[in-house]
Amino acid sequence: MPEIGSGEIRNYDCAFLIGKIDRVLKEVVDSQSSGLNDMTAADKNRMNSYILDCSLWLDHSSVQPALDKPHSHPMKIAVADKPVELQPDIDNEGIKALVWELQTFRINVQGCQSADLGNNYNAQDLERFRSYVSKLQSLLSDYIGQVQSLDLPESSVPGK
Repeated sequence: MPEIGSGEIRNYDCAFLIGKIDRVLKEVVDSQSSGLNDMTAADKNRMNSYILDCSLWLDHSSVQPALDKPHSHPMKIAVADKPVELQPDIDNEGIKALVWELQTFRINVQGCQSADLGNNYNAQDLERFRSYVSKLQSLLSDYIGQVQSLDLPESSVPGK
């Protein structure tokens, strides 16, 4: 997997989406559930709302016109260095899966063809981004919602 690195992109819609993903990553990694074998109801609700927020941003930004910006494009927008470690030390397998999926989502937004546009996304990138959002929603409802609460007494380390 490519390393998440610092850099610059030119598309403020992509930059805003990366900022949203970075914030979600921080919230997920620092959540109460990250140290548990289960996901609390409050964390599950928060995760669903974070992913919905990304989806709503894509819905909003993708229907806006591609702007003619002769005096401001190509404006370079700094993209932060990696927001969290690529493989954080998290016991919760559901949280770990969310983190990995969010990180690959971020990498693909940062490296997409649309990152050089002034705003908006090309059709292939938008489809790719919507697929990530759909997979994250499915991960929360179909996997984490069904598999959590496993009894793992031998591999759980309290107070870690």
